[in-house]
Amino acid sequence: MKKLRGISTLFFTCLGLSSCAININNQVVKELIFSEIVEGSSNNRALELYNISDNEIDLNGYNINIQLISGIKEINLEGKLPSKSTYVIVYSESDSTLKEKADLVSENLMFIGSQPIRLMKGKKVIDSLGTWDYQIDYCRDLSLVRKEEYLLGREEFDEYDWIRYSLDNYKYLGTIKPSLTEEELLAGPKLTEEDLNRPYYIENENSQLIGGGGVMNVTLKRSIDGDTAQFYYDQEIIDAIGVYQGCSLRFQNINTPESYTGNIMPFGLKAKEYTKARLTSAFDIKVQSILGGELQETYDRLLGWVWVDGELLNNTIVQMGYSDIYFGTVDTMTYKDITYTNFLYNSELYARKHNKGIHGEKDPYWDYDNNRPK
Repeated sequence: MKKLRGISTLFFTCLGLSSCAININNQVVKELIFSEIVEGSSNNRALELYNISDNEIDLNGYNINIQLISGIKEINLEGKLPSKSTYVIVYSESDSTLKEKADLVSENLMFIGSQPIRLMKGKKVIDSLGTWDYQIDYCRDLSLVRKEEYLLGREEFDEYDWIRYSLDNYKYLGTIKPSLTEEELLAGPKLTEEDLNRPYYIENENSQLIGGGGVMNVTLKRSIDGDTAQFYYDQEIIDAIGVYQGCSLRFQNINTPESYTGNIMPFGLKAKEYTKARLTSAFDIKVQSILGGELQETYDRLLGWVWVDGELLNNTIVQMGYSDIYFGTVDTMTYKDITYTNFLYNSELYARKHNKGIHGEKDPYWDYDNNRPK
């Protein structure tokens, strides 16, 4: 067992009261909240609680309810938790590395990332994970770490409060310090020296060319729609891949509404206009291949991440509300421990939360009365 951990950052002032309940953005902030959940490989599972108040908390009277199909598993808490400190509960069948981080080991911490979990004080819901009475994946094969900007208890779970980390990432347990702030997360990933030094393609064990995760500088030939453009590429690279100069490239993980004559969808023209404006005004455009992934997609178009003046355009298009995430996930490419796909996932949640683009705005190019383009 380890000692309780604390941090010095002061988030809230409770004016000397023994319990802390502050109203922020119409949300009642409780003294104890969930701050991390780990659903790892094998039986590795953990929950982290955090005392956000300025006072020590008596944990007696708090309990955690996990709603399984077979019934509710309950974990009763006890002891004292100092101000600004964490309390980690680990499943009894977890490996020893994870157990070393535990304040409490429990055989009742049973979940696989879809079971709803509630932090209770008596009969009152203090905080929640997942949606009660529903089995919906919210943490399957993931670690969720609460954003520093959202350290507050919610009776109803809000995914946007959380940062998604990959399977078996336990490094943030006990820290209350994710790798990025909300602002940095919205800004998207950045290219690193490691990325710049990677090859654009490599050979796999079958001598087939696959993505090496590297980048190449390109020049815009033509912007086609919201998720496709034609570029002039490094000749040596495209000769090796076997595509022609100026061929189309499809943006990885996104699928904007259609915008071609005969098949125009709401926000198709708006997405097309946005992508064209970003590409035509860019000083620097880079294309990055997918590490370990395909170099081309179904229609023999190249497939990749598009960087405009250091910004991942795929991510920004999602954040603007012009696309959801499509075509699986990419777990091989990360920045600050967060996969590119999970950056896009956060941007999709942001767009939904703010009703952007396809998530609630009105398309200026669409006739809603007659359900057709203007």
